[in-house]
Amino acid sequence: MELNLQQRVCIKFCVKNGFNGAKTLEMLGNCFGSDVLKKTTVYEWHERFRSGRESVEDNERSGRPSTSKTHENINEVREMLANNRKLTIRELAEDLAKKERIYG
Repeated sequence: MELNLQQRVCIKFCVKNGFNGAKTLEMLGNCFGSDVLKKTTVYEWHERFRSGRESVEDNERSGRPSTSKTHENINEVREMLANNRKLTIRELAEDLAKKERIYG
């Protein structure tokens, strides 16, 4: 489990057991040391769980994905390179951007 999710589970546990934000942060610091979430993040998640939130997962985000590394793009680049091994990275990026504008 991702470290952030582990800490969110711990925060949820602390909320369910009546610990305040400061005590929760202290306990997380004892468990996770230098990898503990930032104070503001701990307090934000503490409040979310106190307000009734159950999920420790991030909410779905709208808009463009944060990465363009998809199986489709990887296969597209492989195909382009198979057809022309002399393509530069810039040319690959420009060709992919053109296709995104046309089909995206």
